[in-house]
Amino acid sequence: MTRRNTTARLTALEAQSPEKSDPWNIHAGCQSLGLEAPEPYPGETTQEWLPRVPFASLEALVAWGDANGRL
Repeated sequence: MTRRNTTARLTALEAQSPEKSDPWNIHAGCQSLGLEAPEPYPGETTQEWLPRVPFASLEALVAWGDANGRL
């Protein structure tokens, strides 16, 4: 999966369920899975925050979501 595809999937999640795609919620998900992700800045949107998150973390989060029917 490419960064573009992964980001597109998370962007689609944002459109479908804004409360789940809040950068703080995604950050909490990364933290609960032990994935590296910087804290979002105050007022930072998901689109502004995603490029700062390591691709490996986003990829692992999407894979976990797929395996658990969450994304």
